Amino acid sequence: MMNKLIALFLKKKVLHRFEKVAVFNLTKDEQTIVMAKVDTGADRSSLDEKVAEKLGLLENNNIVAIKKYRSGLGHQERKIVNVTFILKGKKITSQVSITDRTGLNYSMLIGIKDIKGFLVDPNRN
Repeated sequence: MMNKLIALFLKKKVLHRFEKVAVFNLTKDEQTIVMAKVDTGADRSSLDEKVAEKLGLLENNNIVAIKKYRSGLGHQERKIVNVTFILKGKKITSQVSITDRTGLNYSMLIGIKDIKGFLVDPNRN
C-alpha cells in the first residue's frame, strides 16, 4: 500500500518482478508480447534469441556491438541490438543483449538502464 502512495505522490508507475512487455520489430509494425523479469541487478536488458529472430532484430544493420558477458549462464559473447518495447504503457527505445533463454522462465530480462522513471516493488508478482 505504501508503494502505491509513494508512486502516486511521485507520479511514477510501479513495476513488479514480472511484467508483460510488447516488443516491436524493426519497422514497428509488428509486435510480440513476452513475459519479462525485472532485474535490478542487471545493467542491460536481455531478450531471447528466438524472439529477436522472429522480429527481425538480428539483421546486420541492427547489431550495434558484440560484448562478452558473465552471467548465471556462464561466459558468453552476445550481440547487442536496438529494440523498442512498451513496458507499463511507456515506450522505451534501448539496446539489449541477445541470448538463448530457452531453459529460463521468461523471454526477456529488464535491466536497470530501462526502468528509469519507474518504482520497483519486488514483493508482488
